[in-house]
Amino acid sequence: MSFFSKIWNNWNTDRIVALSAMSISVLTLITFIYQTSLMKKQSQLSVLPYLTVSSSYNSSNENPSFKLILINEGVGPAIIESRKVFFEGKEYNEDFFDFLSKQLPELDTMDNISHSSFDYGSVLPSGEEIYLIAGFGDREVVDYLAVSLNNLNEKELDYEIIYRSIYGERWRIDNNGGLPDKLENAKQ
Repeated sequence: MSFFSKIWNNWNTDRIVALSAMSISVLTLITFIYQTSLMKKQSQLSVLPYLTVSSSYNSSNENPSFKLILINEGVGPAIIESRKVFFEGKEYNEDFFDFLSKQLPELDTMDNISHSSFDYGSVLPSGEEIYLIAGFGDREVVDYLAVSLNNLNEKELDYEIIYRSIYGERWRIDNNGGLPDKLENAKQ
């Protein structure tokens, strides 16, 4: 009698059924854990915010405009944690328009300028945008904004916005125009 036949003879149907049931249970548990992981990833992706900053400049005589816009191109809301402006080696933890008003005092006297503020805890819903600063209709104002912001950019004007999803995943965008950087969940 061979080795395998001795082992096989010691196995009865009860042992085979029990081992099969245990194997199926283990495989079911592994499948359940994997599916749970996939569902968690899917639910996080279903509310993923994706912030970008976009600018446009139209110097036509009919409808001149300049816009610097923060847009949520993702599928979920973006909750703002911080926004900072860096200029000439200093850090400013203030609204972008407030910073510009200090650098360009003429903004206070100009009409046809629009801007929105956002601060810690502000929510930018999916598909929404806010004007960081915009000028419409008046070519002088539009050209002034475009030239002034270009001049500030040449003097190393930088910004950073840190935001999170409703699940607490955190990202950072800056003026380099790249993809948002995913951050660790602890505040940095």
